[in-house]
Amino acid sequence: MTMGNGVMSGMDAGLNRTVVNSFTGDIVLVSDKQENDNVFVEFMGKAVAPIYNYVDIKKALDSLPMWNAPARGKNMAMVLNEEGGAPGNANLLGVDIGRYRKMFPGSVTVVEGRMLEPGDQGALVPVYAQKEFEAYTNIWFMPESTVLDSARLPKEVKPDYAALIPKTNAVLMGFNEDNSTTDIRLGIKGIIKYRALNSLWGQFVVIDIESYRRCLGYFAASDKVDVPASEQKLFSLADETSTQCSRRIRS
Repeated sequence: MTMGNGVMSGMDAGLNRTVVNSFTGDIVLVSDKQENDNVFVEFMGKAVAPIYNYVDIKKALDSLPMWNAPARGKNMAMVLNEEGGAPGNANLLGVDIGRYRKMFPGSVTVVEGRMLEPGDQGALVPVYAQKEFEAYTNIWFMPESTVLDSARLPKEVKPDYAALIPKTNAVLMGFNEDNSTTDIRLGIKGIIKYRALNSLWGQFVVIDIESYRRCLGYFAASDKVDVPASEQKLFSLADETSTQCSRRIRS
């Protein structure tokens, strides 16, 4: 019994370290329209159902003293192949990078290039995803301002050196059910490695939250337009005019 309890305690600690504290957090919010619970890795490439009333949910969550969530979303995107070949797919994590790093400190390390910084628009490609893209498309994603160097390639990729297509940016097209997604081009800021379960979490390409919202056809905070007070009056005048016209018609 003591040995069994020790094994279970060890497994629990390991899961907390490698899963909860490194990637998922304690709670995962899922839309009630989601058909299955597999929201992290959907092998059929189906988009995750959006949570349309998240603003209301966030108000309730923000009132909880234990709540400390980063702004983060997960969904699928197509990686377009500008060379005319078959496209690739990517699991996207859209993050507020400052809050993400605060919640999951040390969960990823940069192996080439640099980390995303607050205010950046760009992508972090894990080494696992980098190899997967190369295997299916011959595209080798690298950080901006770098050149292809055979000496830096993994040994399993070196035989393909002559056929590699080096890219320092990626064109992403998000998946969603109403076809309201947008093609976006993002520079590759860095190549990263996850602290644990890199062959699993390494499928997730990290991009800034604003680019994520545009790619998936969601509203981006920077799209908000401030209307000058003088122009706001025009809207009210239009309402008054239409009301007066309707009154005249009724009379």
